[in-house]
This record gives sequence, structure tokens and C-alpha cells, in this order.
Amino acid sequence: TVFGIRGQARLPSGRLLWIALTIGVIYGIMNGLFFEGLKYLSAGLAAIIFYTYPVYMFAIATIALNERLTRLKLLALSIAVVGVGFIASTNPAGANPVGIVLLLLAAVAYATYTTGIRAALSSVGSGTLTATALIGTTLSMVPYGVISGGLSVPAGVDQWLLVFGIGLVGTAVPIILFFRGLDRIEASHASIIGTSEPMMTVLLGVMLLGETITPIIIAGGALVLLGVVLIQRESRRAETVTQ
Repeated sequence: TVFGIRGQARLPSGRLLWIALTIGVIYGIMNGLFFEGLKYLSAGLAAIIFYTYPVYMFAIATIALNERLTRLKLLALSIAVVGVGFIASTNPAGANPVGIVLLLLAAVAYATYTTGIRAALSSVGSGTLTATALIGTTLSMVPYGVISGGLSVPAGVDQWLLVFGIGLVGTAVPIILFFRGLDRIEASHASIIGTSEPMMTVLLGVMLLGETITPIIIAGGALVLLGVVLIQRESRRAETVTQ
């Protein structure tokens, strides 16, 4: 609505329309996988496992965008996988294998979504892409809600406020800012800034939900972040050579 009023969102046509809608559908699939994963894992564990997505993003970019796969990228991937292994080796009550698989699939979906955005922004504006992608997300989330039995009308004011809060603050605003950011800065820089996400989620889970973390979870999270940092160093090195 905001983009439409400001004249920044015009529905694309043809191939670009389907690309934008597909990006939105992939984001919806990622959300569904993430929500299902949260049924088996704490918020902190879910965030750490999900944050392996930059590694998968580079793997997808290597195949789809013909980016070069180097030894450092392979090392980063190995370190991140070991980190997830650390997390998975904790108490089964806190790291259910089903939840781990769902979160890993969500991470792959998000990596695909992000790579798609990087490719699409060269042909369509961020406002148009955001508005169209959100339509695709809605179209994919409605069937998920029906199948999961979670599609219902909120019962009271508190539930409506929660829905609007998640929809606006937790979804729409971050997507708009993310698309705008990728349109203005390099994707590698955006990923570096985003390395605070999993640790912030763990901290919020401890402070707001009373969740606990163990040394092995901290070690696993540190390895995941180390893998991400190594990949960003490789990306920045490649950008410097290109310039």
C-alpha cells in the first residue's frame, strides 16, 4: 500500500512477474519450514541452525550465478557444518532431529530467496519487487495455514495485535528494509551486518522466553559464525580484485 501510494510499486509483467512471485513463494515456504521447526527447537537453537544460510547462498550462487568456488569457501562450509553438528549433539530434548532438518531446509530456502533477489534487482526496482514478492508470499502461506490447521480468525484484541505485530514489525518492515538495503550496498556487506542476528535471537530467547544455553551450543554457534566470517572475507577479497 505504501509503495502504491508513493508510485513506487508497479506490477511487473511477463517473466519478471513470475520471477517476483516465485521469490515471494520461496519466502513463504521458508516461513512455513521455520514455523514448523520452532515446534521442535528453542528460538536460540533455531536461529543458530538457520544462520547457516549464507554458506548455502554462496553454494547456490556458485551454481546459478557462476561464482567461483574456492578452498576458503569449502573450508567455511565445513566449519559451519561442524558447528551445526555440535548443536545437534546436545540434549535431544533441546535439539530434535526433525527440527534441525526443518531449519536446515528453511536456511536453504532463504539462501535461494536471497540469491533470487540479488539477480532480480538488476531488472526490477526494489519497491516493485517487494510488493509483488509479498503477494507471492501470501499466496503460499494461505495453503500452509489451511493444511496445518493454523488458519483461523484471531479471537480477541490481543491476538489481533500479535498478528499485526508479526506481520508488520516482524515481516513487512524487515523485507522492505532488506530489499532496499540490497539495492544500495553489496550483499556481502549486508551479510556481515547480519551476523549479529543469531546471537541476538539467543539473547532475546534467554531474556524474554526463559530459555537456557549450554557451552556446546555456544561453541556450535561460534563455529557457524566463523564459517560465515570466512565466507565474507572471501567475498570481499573477490570484490577487491574485481575493482
